[in-house]
Amino acid sequence: MGSSLRTTSPTSSAEPGPAAAPRPQGDIDVRQYVRIVLARKWFLVAAFVIVVGSAALYTFTRVPLFKASTLILLQPKEVQFMGGVRGIEDPMALLNSYEVMATQYELLASRRVAEPVWKALGRDQVETVRGFMGGIKVEPQTGTQLVRVTYQSPDPVHAARVADALVESYMRDSRERAMGITGAGLASLRAKADELRKEVERASKAVAEFRRTHPNLPVGGDGDAGKQSRLGALSQSLFQAETERINAQAQVDALRATGAGGADSDRLHQLRIEVARIEEERALLSARGLKDDHPGVLSLVTRLVAARQRIELAFAAELAAAESRLRAVEEREQRLAAEVARLLEATERASQDLASHRFLVTEHANLTRTYDDVVKRIEEIELADSTSTRDMSVFWMERAEVPRSQVYPNKTRMLGGAGVLGLLAGIGLCLLVDYLDRSVKTREDVERLLGVPVLGAVPSIDAPAEGATLELEAAGNPRSRLAEAFRTIRTGVAFGVWTDGAGAAQLRRIMVTSTLPRDGKTIVSVNLSIALAQQGKRVLLVDCDLRKPRVHQVFGIDRELGLSSVLAGEEPLDALDRATYRPEAVPGLAVVPSGPLPPNPADLLNSDRMQEVLRWCEGRYDWVVLDAPPSQVADPVILSTHANNVLFVVRSFATPRELAQQACRQLVDVGARLIGVVLNDADVPRTAGYGYGYGYGYGYGYGHDARPEEPAAGRDA
Repeated sequence: MGSSLRTTSPTSSAEPGPAAAPRPQGDIDVRQYVRIVLARKWFLVAAFVIVVGSAALYTFTRVPLFKASTLILLQPKEVQFMGGVRGIEDPMALLNSYEVMATQYELLASRRVAEPVWKALGRDQVETVRGFMGGIKVEPQTGTQLVRVTYQSPDPVHAARVADALVESYMRDSRERAMGITGAGLASLRAKADELRKEVERASKAVAEFRRTHPNLPVGGDGDAGKQSRLGALSQSLFQAETERINAQAQVDALRATGAGGADSDRLHQLRIEVARIEEERALLSARGLKDDHPGVLSLVTRLVAARQRIELAFAAELAAAESRLRAVEEREQRLAAEVARLLEATERASQDLASHRFLVTEHANLTRTYDDVVKRIEEIELADSTSTRDMSVFWMERAEVPRSQVYPNKTRMLGGAGVLGLLAGIGLCLLVDYLDRSVKTREDVERLLGVPVLGAVPSIDAPAEGATLELEAAGNPRSRLAEAFRTIRTGVAFGVWTDGAGAAQLRRIMVTSTLPRDGKTIVSVNLSIALAQQGKRVLLVDCDLRKPRVHQVFGIDRELGLSSVLAGEEPLDALDRATYRPEAVPGLAVVPSGPLPPNPADLLNSDRMQEVLRWCEGRYDWVVLDAPPSQVADPVILSTHANNVLFVVRSFATPRELAQQACRQLVDVGARLIGVVLNDADVPRTAGYGYGYGYGYGYGYGHDARPEEPAAGRDA
């Protein structure tokens, strides 16, 4: 549908219609875009207001943010301890490459540096560490070793504190990494030292308390050796006592077993010798025959009894002595055994106490040694830190100051950007709406799409006063813009029509049609007829719209008798004289109404009777203007075969492009000659700025008749 239509004369090519002025291909007409934007300026205004209003609403409802910044210098440096001993090598000493510098930038904004600040300032109670880190920004200063660390926060004081605290945390982290221990590790060492100190104190008190409760605890080895020697002597004595007890027990047992006769002692031996001698003497006496009652025998018996008694007494005494010795030996053995047991118990207890003492002393020594090692390590770290230059590699250049003005939202920038964006969006919306609008809008659209020249443009006019007719506005006010527009159209039509005769008797036939109803074909037909009549021509306006006629309404006449009456054969051709209306205000103009509405208008228009009607007009009129129905029906195609010329009416911003192209193609296909197009309603307010340049450049008014361009009432036909 985008291709243009070209028309030619059906019978002759010697009289072509006016051609459209050629336009350069591929050129961008900026004025055309300006006209599109101006025509749809309310879309531009709406887009601008929406975008700027939304930006303003967003801007004034945002929580303001303040940015504080501190400037630091990253510079490698080495330090030395006392005595020329090399100290901690600065971790920034390798900042001679882009990668290392980039690493330091990342560390400045890392969680490792930010989290201690987040906790120290108590932000862990109000926001996450990730949210806290969202306000951190590290900005390396191009071409230098300077770095600006910034922080954004709704609280300006807090922003300044965080900016400085971040740099301090970074410095501390750098030192800790250089010393091979983190802040947490150093704190852990200090906590361990405190714990060990308490353990050392506890162990020391335990040793002292043990010594207090064990006053006899041997400190050296002499006491232990004495106890061992004494224990040996006692053990030897106990062994001897046991031997003595065994011997004494054996003696007692032997005495008890043998009795007095078996006892072997000097006393008993002497007494037994004495008894034997007495018994020998008695035997001698008995041998001599002395009787038992002999005094000598009796004396010996008495002596024997006494001796035997003495043996018994001696044996008893000896047994008692042996038993007494046995008891003494047993008592001594018991005493020695008890002493040995006591000494063994004491020795064992002393040994246990000594072992416990040694354990406590060893534990105290070990704890003391470990504590000394930890304290020494802490002192080394602190000494290294104290002998190194603070901020050894990071130097403060500018401390953070409390910001006085907010950095977000930047109202001027945001609203200015929103204004530019709103304008661009509005322009884009205007162009989009114009692209989506498939109606014919401008003279250029007509000539590009239809390939037919525009003979004129009919401006919009105000609604007429009550009782007046819109179509006769130009006749009533010949100096108006509307009348001037139709005079322009008349000129184009006069030079573009093709006649069917020669000399004075030639008859110019022109059919006026449109794409859709209300495109303005009737107002063009009426006013073109009036304009031709005002030029002194005899003009016949025939209402050929046998479906929805309007010409009779325009002139306020009856249509009981008209074209359809003659075409249907109800009336002769001469009846056209009676049906013709000649308005007094427009000399030379004659009007034939449509007549009653027939059931078959296309058949009537396609009949031979229609040809007879046109021939009847010959000699009577110079111009015949046929007001045809819209191209939605077949009537205009049929009428175009009777007329020499076709004038096509397009309503700006109303007639669809595709339908207009289709209507023109239908006419061209049957050999109709399109002499041009009239662009109706061409300067409605929505097309302001489109400008067509018709009227020969008239830029002045017509006195009291001039009217301002205001919204016009739509034309119905």
